[in-house]
Amino acid sequence: MKIVIGIYSHPEFFPPTLNAIGVLSEHAEHITVVGRNQKETKWPYPDNVTVCLSGQILPPGTAEAQSAVKKIRSFFQFAKYLATVVRKEQPDILLVYDSLALYAVKWARRMGWLRTKCTLWYHCHDVAEPGASGKYSITYRAAINEKKYLNRVHFFSIPSEERLSFFPINRFRGKYRVVPNYPSRNILSYVNWETLPIKDDGVIKLIYQGNISAQHGLEQIIPLLNKTIQHKTIQLTLAGSVTDDYRNALQQLAADSGTSDRLIFTGRLDYRNLFTVTAQQDIGLAIHLPQNIIYSTGGTASNKIYEYMGMGLPVVLYDSEHYRKHLGDKDWAFFTDLTPGSILKTLEIIISRYNDASKQASEDFKLKFNYETHFRLAMEYFNILPPGKQTA
Repeated sequence: MKIVIGIYSHPEFFPPTLNAIGVLSEHAEHITVVGRNQKETKWPYPDNVTVCLSGQILPPGTAEAQSAVKKIRSFFQFAKYLATVVRKEQPDILLVYDSLALYAVKWARRMGWLRTKCTLWYHCHDVAEPGASGKYSITYRAAINEKKYLNRVHFFSIPSEERLSFFPINRFRGKYRVVPNYPSRNILSYVNWETLPIKDDGVIKLIYQGNISAQHGLEQIIPLLNKTIQHKTIQLTLAGSVTDDYRNALQQLAADSGTSDRLIFTGRLDYRNLFTVTAQQDIGLAIHLPQNIIYSTGGTASNKIYEYMGMGLPVVLYDSEHYRKHLGDKDWAFFTDLTPGSILKTLEIIISRYNDASKQASEDFKLKFNYETHFRLAMEYFNILPPGKQTA
């Protein structure tokens, strides 16, 4: 079995894509990944995986600042490159991630670049919202195309059951499956546990990892870093990319409360290096205010929730019906409405139950909330693997 994977980004920006590559590589003769040249490739891909990147190296922020003409040119360059790789490889499966890669397939076919017959699998990592971009942008057109083009797809997967309602799934003629964005069991091997420093019992270390922006409760939590809980101080680490303006705003909040030394920015970390930082913290923040499709349906789609629990961290979530439905019965999941009293009370409860919550988080991750288990079920459902098959 040969597979081509197309993603309109660098694959190392999307951990679920790396997880899929890892699992598929155990069963495929060869996998070719086609992405955009947005960063240096550092991931240790399996020997039967080749990564091909479109265009000259251009970081995401620089690419986003380009003119509309350059963005269109870059998109069609990617579409043609993807088609060229598919023609050369003649894969059994073409797996594309998100609306822009699917839109590239449509245009590659329309332009006559792509005529190879193969199974088309579309995985929607995040639902595209047309209103989030300009009406004449490639992103907007890709969002519109996502629903219209669905019936040209053979397999469709999505990380959240609730997101299926945004697609004409009742008219879909192919097979579809929910594949949660759980992390791989391999994250445990990314940490050298023997060399980690001993945790400071006098400090409660919080972490938020991912894109650092509004709607994650950071503005409500930072002013509380000057409080103590059970005689412990509070520290917050932010691990991810952040705009200068937002970083300055958060630093000012910390300065106003006299806690600048308790707010730490690490910048964006390579995925394998991230978990050494995560494992040194005590509590993971996965707060998403439900103000758009992605944040209101993150119960099985927000990979940071399960990355935290994989490291044995209890998790703080926004108190909504959706998150309680998915995680309300978990001993390691705790909820806040982001009022100061609620935040402090939630942290106090976690500390009082910490050892049991941490142990249960680790056990649940290994047994259930990992990518290998659920992706394998999808492969069997799509008849890519027969039930119970263990090797290629």
